[in-house]
Amino acid sequence: MASFDISEAAYFLDWYKLDIRNQRLIGLIILRAQTPCGIVVPFFESSLQTFTTIMRATGSYIALFRTFLE
Repeated sequence: MASFDISEAAYFLDWYKLDIRNQRLIGLIILRAQTPCGIVVPFFESSLQTFTTIMRATGSYIALFRTFLE
């Protein structure tokens, strides 16, 4: 997961050598990167692949409806 890689990279910095303000910012980056970011959809799995499939189907429906209108 990419967000876990971000938190891991921030952890392995020499953050303890930074001033207190930047240490706290690195801590916030680590905390924020560990929280998953996404949309919760109750009736199907939300992913980029699902979104792409929905968008392709939507484009096909729009093209079909446009042919009916012409």
